[in-house]
Amino acid sequence: MSALARWRALGPARRALLLRAFAVLCAASAEVRLRPFARIAARLGPMAPPPCPDQAGDPARARDIRWAVDAAARRLPFECACLARALAARALCRAHGLAPVLHMGAERGQQGRAETHAWLTAAGVGVTGYPLPPGMVEVGCFTA
Repeated sequence: MSALARWRALGPARRALLLRAFAVLCAASAEVRLRPFARIAARLGPMAPPPCPDQAGDPARARDIRWAVDAAARRLPFECACLARALAARALCRAHGLAPVLHMGAERGQQGRAETHAWLTAAGVGVTGYPLPPGMVEVGCFTA
C-alpha cells in the first residue's frame, strides 16, 4: 500500500493527530539540540525520585499518541532522540487530557561513561522509549 493510500485510509482524527505529532516532534527535536538539559528540566518542573507512579487515564488515547509519535519519527529526515520523542509525546498527552510521566534513567555504558535514556508513560501505557535498554535504572521522573 502506498503512503498516499495509507494517508487516505486514516480517519480525520488520526490524520490531525499525526500532523500534530510531526509539529511537536520537530519542535522538541530543535529544543533538545539547542537548549541545555538544565533549561529543559526547569520547564518540566521538579524531578521526583523513583518509583514514579503512573496516572490514570484513557489507555486507547495513549496508544494513539504512541502510534502518532512513532509514525512521525520514522518519516522525519533526521534522527529523533529519546528525549525529543518523550517531550513530544508529553505535549500531545497533556493536550488530550492525559497526565503523562516522563522518566529519566541511566546505565553504565562503554568505557565506564553513563548512558542516559528518557521514556514516557501515560494511562498505564509505555508511550515512548520502550523497550528499555538492559541495565537501565530510573533516576527520577517529571509528572504533569
